[in-house]
Amino acid sequence: MDWRRHLPNLLSGLRIALVPVLLWLAWTGHATLFLASFAFSLSTDLLDGYLARRMRSGSELGAKLDSWGDLATYAVFPLCAWWLFRERVVEQIAFVIAALIAFVAPTAIGLLKFHRITSYHTRLAKLVAIVMGAGLILYLGFDVPALFQGAVLLLLVEAIEEIAITAVLPEWRADVPSLFTALKLARAAKPAAMLALALLGLPGAASAQLPDLVPGVSDVRVELSASVAAGDVAEGCAGGTTGRDLVRLSLTTRNDGPGDVDVGDPMCPDCVSHPNEVCGNPDFICSPAGGHNHPHYQDFLRYEIVDPNGVVAATGGKRSFCLSESMCLDGSSFQHSCSNQGLDAGCWDVYQYSLGCQYVDVTELPDELYMLRVTVDPENKFAEVSEQNNVLEQPILLLRGPLTDVSLEKGSLLLKPEHVFRVRARAPETLQLFGSKSDPTRDGGTLYVLDTIGGDQIGFGLAASGWKRIGKATAPHAYRYRGKRREDGACSFVQVSRGSLQAHCSLRGDHTHFALPAEGNIFVQLLLGVADRRFCASFGGETLRNDEILVRRRDAAPTADCDAGD
Repeated sequence: MDWRRHLPNLLSGLRIALVPVLLWLAWTGHATLFLASFAFSLSTDLLDGYLARRMRSGSELGAKLDSWGDLATYAVFPLCAWWLFRERVVEQIAFVIAALIAFVAPTAIGLLKFHRITSYHTRLAKLVAIVMGAGLILYLGFDVPALFQGAVLLLLVEAIEEIAITAVLPEWRADVPSLFTALKLARAAKPAAMLALALLGLPGAASAQLPDLVPGVSDVRVELSASVAAGDVAEGCAGGTTGRDLVRLSLTTRNDGPGDVDVGDPMCPDCVSHPNEVCGNPDFICSPAGGHNHPHYQDFLRYEIVDPNGVVAATGGKRSFCLSESMCLDGSSFQHSCSNQGLDAGCWDVYQYSLGCQYVDVTELPDELYMLRVTVDPENKFAEVSEQNNVLEQPILLLRGPLTDVSLEKGSLLLKPEHVFRVRARAPETLQLFGSKSDPTRDGGTLYVLDTIGGDQIGFGLAASGWKRIGKATAPHAYRYRGKRREDGACSFVQVSRGSLQAHCSLRGDHTHFALPAEGNIFVQLLLGVADRRFCASFGGETLRNDEILVRRRDAAPTADCDAGD
């Protein structure tokens, strides 16, 4: 288990644990320590939300802990301030009362409607937390009230927004960033009466049960030169029937919410004789995909290939054939079928990678590290408990053949027998260091140095255990090797980055035979991983020195052919 994914919840728990500390510091009169602890508590409030978004580890538990931490901290703060700064509280009593009302009212109204603490974490609430925290510290600690007064006014606006969100939402949910989002969710609820009930705050709205659709991806594979059915081409899933490069995947759509998804009868004509015709239920189309000629629910699923710049480079054409239960947690009998489509709570629907259109056609895309993005209900046609878990992403590498050799240019080389070999070279353009087959942390590497005319050659083995990946695992910006500094005939440092190659190796031991002066160009080649990705440079540029004691050159000319040293 990765403990880092639980760090946001630990920070929220720490904020709750600080509440008795704040009370004790205020009771014992430690004003400075109290303000410092309060400032630290506020910093954990900001940090836990940031980490939850960055690690994509947000959860209902996390939202509750965050809300309880906020509630407990601000609930005890007025008492602590009264004990420590009574005169200043009295001076701003009108603003203090306004702040207390703005703090208590949204929570109380949420409890009345949903019988649980609201956890909206709106954008405005995050801004208020920062401004109010700074305002309280400035006023209580330094007698500067202006920011505190402004924060109270902002808090009143934020309280009105939270009350409006509570009135609009038909069901309790966490993490509603704005009133606009709440209105969108309310409009998406199919029964129009639900919105009216919610606006009135009647108990019927709170009892509404919403589904929660969550995608799960497996069996992701790149299939080269594949053949697909003509129906797939007719539906727009592929650009041709043969020679297609496909990213295939199996998809599981779970309904993790308390409510069911009910779509109903597609009301389609005979799809064999009416391909691509929109059905009586306009959400369905007669799909020819895979040659099956059956109704597909449109825009239920979206598959996209996203390039490193965040641009959608390719999109799949899969809809959804016969949305119904493939399996349920409780083993209950299935309620839906192809003529009455939907997905019960606690059940899931599975589409195997072998089905028609269950892929993205990437034939026209260059080799690159991409992101496969899967979205369920991309048009937000269903009101759900949460829209935050409808998207799933994972990296996908297109690598149709051996990685392209990289010719390096510029830089410097130094050879000194029985002493040292050093080389620096730069890449003419930014390198992309991706792909497990060219990862030296798995399969190591080898560095070769060759006198192209004399034929003398030395090689340095670079074991996988000495390599370290620098940066993200899916898109590293460098690989660095460190060996034993004083070991004869070995490299103490090698690094290949997105812009350069550097190496520092010993010529002692087995490599003392390397003859100087070098008769021709010095060809340097680094091989990485089992894919033999090669970084090559030929140092035949300006010679600064070339004799039995030292060879020093710079400005390597680009190596047109990485096989020059073979």
